[in-house]
Amino acid sequence: MSNLTDFFGATATPPLPYQQSVVGESKTWTVPRTGKIKVLLTGGGGQGAFGYTFGQGYTSINQACTGGGAGALCSKVFEVTAGETFTIAIGAGGFQGTLSPSSSTTGGTGGTSTFVTGTAATTVNMSAGGGGGGNRGQTLGGATVSGGAGGTASGGD
Repeated sequence: MSNLTDFFGATATPPLPYQQSVVGESKTWTVPRTGKIKVLLTGGGGQGAFGYTFGQGYTSINQACTGGGAGALCSKVFEVTAGETFTIAIGAGGFQGTLSPSSSTTGGTGGTSTFVTGTAATTVNMSAGGGGGGNRGQTLGGATVSGGAGGTASGGD
């Protein structure tokens, strides 16, 4: 069986335990203690398209519908001091309307999430864009429809 000193030496102190926080709303966040943090920021996902099949004369026209794109992911590690603040904005998932028996539409784009310096000494300006909405099209003639584009990010490592 190993002892803690086998891994860290006789005079070393073990690392501080990790603390994880999940923020699900836009707010001003105050740093609880001095140290190093890692921020993972995700943009809202795009909504998938929706459609219906309808008849046109003797031909049925099918709607080709795709899923929405993923929100971007942005990551950054930096030093903070207890009491500093950062402003967090959380991007919502895409929304383009409500499905009804005779409706079809492309999906809505996801919202952009941001994490920026409030009163902190370190300048941070992170942004994770939302994913694009799903696309739709008629499959008559073998049309191909691409899925929603993924979001883009900036300000990370």
